[in-house]
Amino acid sequence: MLTSTFVRMAAVAVLLAVLSGLLLYPERGADPVIGYFASSEAPRGGDAAAIWPTVRDVRDAPAALSGSASSAPASYQSSTRAPAAYPGSHPLEQLHAALSLGFSRAELRAFAAEIDTDVLNRFFARHSHIDRDWLHRQGLDASLLSELYALWGAGAGLEALAEASEPAYISRFSAERDGGTLRLQDSFRQTDRTLYLRYSVPEDYSADSVLIRWSDDQGQLRHFDWHGLTESPGLLQEAWYRPAEDWAPGHYQVEVYSVGERPRLLGGADYRVH
Repeated sequence: MLTSTFVRMAAVAVLLAVLSGLLLYPERGADPVIGYFASSEAPRGGDAAAIWPTVRDVRDAPAALSGSASSAPASYQSSTRAPAAYPGSHPLEQLHAALSLGFSRAELRAFAAEIDTDVLNRFFARHSHIDRDWLHRQGLDASLLSELYALWGAGAGLEALAEASEPAYISRFSAERDGGTLRLQDSFRQTDRTLYLRYSVPEDYSADSVLIRWSDDQGQLRHFDWHGLTESPGLLQEAWYRPAEDWAPGHYQVEVYSVGERPRLLGGADYRVH
């Protein structure tokens, strides 16, 4: 286990060196992977306006880290590990690089535990509504960011979804906008831009929000953020997501996690786009 972890950490160092070399070349494009909520209210759905970090993000990371939260690009602003083995790399570079190497959830958790909480907070605040202030409003400590980083990079998997206790469904129709009839689907067209997730939380659920993770069958994270409940616990809740461009053909997975000291999988759904 330790040998495997060391090998992967060495791979991080190699990837960072590659990224440094890429700075000599024109910036490549980036796929939208993280949903962004323009509203300062509790997120219920959102557009994928923020994008996955590009070479420019890696290059500008030190300057962004030293500035105030308001200095971040507008598309990244939110409403709401510097391991000794790599002394020459910036902590934000390490966080981004580790996500691209297929680390397990346990490995990502251990990796993030070595990163300063302020750096993790900046990472999340740039790509979601999750930050130290939101955690404090939930009665949670900022140290939970390490666990959330691990969840960000490695989800539950389809087998765990099948065993989840709460139902979840995907539809092109909103219960609030299109009426209360539950119209479920497991297949969509590329042009079906906005999709609605209907999910449940236990009747004794005490938090006012959940964490939702949206990914594809290539392992690419599409969205990870907290969403406020829209109904009382025990009733079907609703959240939505819309990619910046038409959906790519493939298989997608949505996971719903509880908000607490130990986030647990509540439910989820999977669907395909043809």
